Amino acid sequence: MVMVVNVSKKSVLAGRVSRLATRWRGLAHLVTHPELYPGEGILVEGEMVRSARTVGTRFLRYPIDIVFVGETGRVIGSAPGVRPFTYVPVPAGTDRLVKLPLGTIDASATACG
Repeated sequence: MVMVVNVSKKSVLAGRVSRLATRWRGLAHLVTHPELYPGEGILVEGEMVRSARTVGTRFLRYPIDIVFVGETGRVIGSAPGVRPFTYVPVPAGTDRLVKLPLGTIDASATACG
C-alpha cells in the first residue's frame, strides 16, 4: 500500500491506497470492494494509464473523484464527482491516476499544478 499526499497543501488525500497494475486486478478490486471509504484510494499506473484515452466507471455503484498525475508527480487534471457508468477523458501526459472517495478533491484543496 502507498499514501497519496498533496505536498503543496500539506493534506493527505488517502492513507491506504491499493496499487493496481493490470486491468484484471482493477476489475477484481472493484468487485471485492463495493465502496471506497474516506482515506482509501486506488492507484493505477504504468502502460495501462499511459495508453488509455478514457477512464471508465462501468462497474462502480457510487461516484468517485479522480486525480490525474504527470511524470513529475504534479496534478495535471482532476475529475470530481464522476458517476457510475461514465467515461472521463485522460489528459495528455498522464503517468498515473488515483481513484478516491467522493469529496476528496475538494476536502484536500487539490488543484492542477
